[in-house]
Amino acid sequence: EEIIGKSSLEFNIWDNAEDRQRLLAGLKRNGIVTNLEAAFRAKNGEIRYGLMSASVIDLNGVPHILNITRDITGRRWAEEEQRRDRETAERLAEEMAVIAEIGRVFSSTLDIDEVFDRFAAEAKKLIAFDRIVVNLHDPQKDIICTTFSCGLDVPGRRPGEIYPLAGSMNEILMRTRTGVINRLSTLEETADRFPGLVPAFR
Repeated sequence: EEIIGKSSLEFNIWDNAEDRQRLLAGLKRNGIVTNLEAAFRAKNGEIRYGLMSASVIDLNGVPHILNITRDITGRRWAEEEQRRDRETAERLAEEMAVIAEIGRVFSSTLDIDEVFDRFAAEAKKLIAFDRIVVNLHDPQKDIICTTFSCGLDVPGRRPGEIYPLAGSMNEILMRTRTGVINRLSTLEETADRFPGLVPAFR
C-alpha cells in the first residue's frame, strides 16, 4: 500500500538518476529493456544492485511499465572483491620486480654514483619522494656526511657536506635500529624533536 500510485522518483530509489534515464530512453526507443544493471537505494538507505528487464504494456489504453529486477548485490560484491584481489596481486608483482631490480643494481659492478642514481630511479617507482639521500655516519666524531642526494636541493645537506649527528633523525635510527616516521605537522614540532631536520624543511 505504501507504494501504490507513486512513482520511483517519489521514493528516491535510484542511486544514480542516469540509470533511470537509460531505462526510459530504452523503453521509448524499443519498448523493451533487458538486463539493465543499476544501483538502487533501499528503504533503510542501503545501496543494492539490481539487474532489470522491463517492457511497456497497455492496460485499458494506459501505458504502464512492467519490470522484473533481480538482486545481484552479492555478485557485485564478489566481483569487486575479485577486482581488488587482482589489483593487489598486480601491485605486489610490480613491487617485487622493482625490489629485484634494486638488488641487481646493488650487486652490479657499476660506479657507486651510478648505482645510487639507478637505485633512486627504481625506488621512486615504489615510493613517491621529494628527496632521497644516502649518508655515512661517524659516531666517534658525532657527524654525518651526505654521500648521495636526489631530488630537492637542501643547502648544508649536499653530497660531501658534513653536519652534526646530534639532534638528527639519523641519531635516533642508530640508537633504536628501527624505522622512524615523522608525522609532526609544524616546523616548530620538528625543530623540537629533530632539530637536525629543520634545514630540509626550509
